[in-house]
Amino acid sequence: SASLGVCVYPEDGHDLDTLMRHADLAMYAAKDQGRGRWVSFTASFKAEVEAQMELESNLRRALERDEFELYYQPRLSIAEDRIIGAEALLRWHHPTRGLILPGAFIPHAEKTGLIDRIGIEVIQAAALRQKAWADAGHDISVSVNLSARQFRDPRLMIDITTIVAETGCDPKRMQVEITESTLIGDDGTTAEALKTLTGLGFSIAIDDFGTG
Repeated sequence: SASLGVCVYPEDGHDLDTLMRHADLAMYAAKDQGRGRWVSFTASFKAEVEAQMELESNLRRALERDEFELYYQPRLSIAEDRIIGAEALLRWHHPTRGLILPGAFIPHAEKTGLIDRIGIEVIQAAALRQKAWADAGHDISVSVNLSARQFRDPRLMIDITTIVAETGCDPKRMQVEITESTLIGDDGTTAEALKTLTGLGFSIAIDDFGTG
């Protein structure tokens, strides 16, 4: 089967480079729609690509300018009547758009690979928070979310091991949340990463259970 992107001269471009670039955008749209089909170029494809390029540029700037911040959602034990844990939730303080929730930028961060850098910063900040709470006398576990894309980073476990050593956090009070879909399939890399995490003392929780 084939996925074809179609553009027409002169409506979609006046030179070869522009025509090829626009045909390429249409071809990827054909692939996204299930492959084995043809799609004609429209101006919306170009606008979408330009928006994604701007978002990627803004994400890189956000990393450089420390625009990301963690909010902590408490977990309470009704039996003990106290807070026993907290989930680290990422927020982006955009200079013009204000507070942005992760659903608006995490998928693109995963697509571009920026999730690796963002994820390590999240883990480090959460580890420092766990250590600060422990030093203040609070027995609170801190959980962070890891995406399937992060498990494909060969440096993930090295970086996490380094973070544990440098921050002095208690891994037994740290939890990693993964989606059920991360476990689907025969991915040896993910399995080894999870073994390493539990070996360090981290607990593992499955988020969105049942949706996969």
